[in-house]
Amino acid sequence: MVGFLARRLFYCAVLVVMTASTALLLTRVAPGDMTTSLRAFPTTREINEERARFALDRPFAVQWGNWAASAIRFDFGESSRYRRPVGPLVLQAAGNTGVLAIGALLVATVAGVGLGIVTGSQSGLTSGLIRTASIGAVSLPSLLTSLALLFVAARTGWFPTGSMTSADATNAVNHW
Repeated sequence: MVGFLARRLFYCAVLVVMTASTALLLTRVAPGDMTTSLRAFPTTREINEERARFALDRPFAVQWGNWAASAIRFDFGESSRYRRPVGPLVLQAAGNTGVLAIGALLVATVAGVGLGIVTGSQSGLTSGLIRTASIGAVSLPSLLTSLALLFVAARTGWFPTGSMTSADATNAVNHW
């Protein structure tokens, strides 16, 4: 059992390093960077200062080494958007995600058990429709499902969407 857990932890660490490295590499090959996309810095000098502040002017290997050293210390830097340390922001988002996950689990459990009782206790059109709808829902890619649910949440206000507005949801759906 200890060997199994050690292998799983090793694979998790490799996955984190590969994912972070790929993300860093993709941001390097993409045109522009966060300083040019914010459009909050009117002069070239201010853009260069901001790039130096976030170490965007350094080579890929130096950036990766800085990231790895910081990640080992669980220091994920400062948010460029909020100008605050990332750690507390991640904890806040994790709390919100946990609340949404528990809510989704409860809704899915109640709906699943209820619909399972209906389909198991009778046959006919209702049972067939429930089975067809559930197979269709499970077959949809999660990206499409999440975008559709995000669109509904932003349009109706029934669920928290952070700072996303109805127009943001419409743009996200139109983009896909």
